[in-house]
Amino acid sequence: MKLKKRGTYLELPLSGLCIKEIVYDGLLRLVFNDREKSYLDLHNDFFVDQYNQETKLHPKQKESLIFFYNQFGEEVKEALADTKGNLWITFINGTKITVQDGPHENWHYTKRNLNNKSDSLFVHGGVGTTTH
Repeated sequence: MKLKKRGTYLELPLSGLCIKEIVYDGLLRLVFNDREKSYLDLHNDFFVDQYNQETKLHPKQKESLIFFYNQFGEEVKEALADTKGNLWITFINGTKITVQDGPHENWHYTKRNLNNKSDSLFVHGGVGTTTH
């Protein structure tokens, strides 16, 4: 699997998907409703822009779990990453999530190819870069 490019951005294949499951084991994992059950792990602070207000959340806060619980069933409009470790996810309802670059790998996206595991997609953002 390959990431599509949109200008200088990388497009994560989340458009049209919804959060199906939240897994919490000290860190936050969002599982999407595609056949492959792709998922996004959040490891550090992220920003939510909702109702013209920006809120900073941390994956270990209960508020972040509540926020994503409230996003169940909301379709992702687009998910873009730059080459410097930043990630932006926009939902159809106008809610936006931003994960900024930081001193650690702040996010990981995984989409496993069910027929050919060597063709799976792994994307990591942080420490000044996005790798895939």
